Amino acid sequence: MFKTRSVYRSFDKDRHFRFGHRDRAGREIGCSVSSGEQRMEEYVPEGMGGWSTMAPGLYFYACVQATRDWYNYGASQMLKHFTTVEGRDAYIDKRVAASKKAAEKRAGK
Repeated sequence: MFKTRSVYRSFDKDRHFRFGHRDRAGREIGCSVSSGEQRMEEYVPEGMGGWSTMAPGLYFYACVQATRDWYNYGASQMLKHFTTVEGRDAYIDKRVAASKKAAEKRAGK
């Protein structure tokens, strides 16, 4: 555990993917991807609080959320943090591919 706090977070990209399939209710299945940067710095608060699992430094984050008709659908997904842009982009590619495969299965294709 580290005594750190978020001092900067950017929202670089917000992309939506349509998979060309519909669920039983007729809603278009897809996913949205939010990504950006987050900087953590050392933090020494007075008293309790301020503990984090992230060391000081710059991180790249992504969040992939299922959608129906472009609206978020299902359980909310947490941000996933990476130390490299390449790691983040590989994660996004993997999650979008898995979402597309699930959409095809749900649509019976």
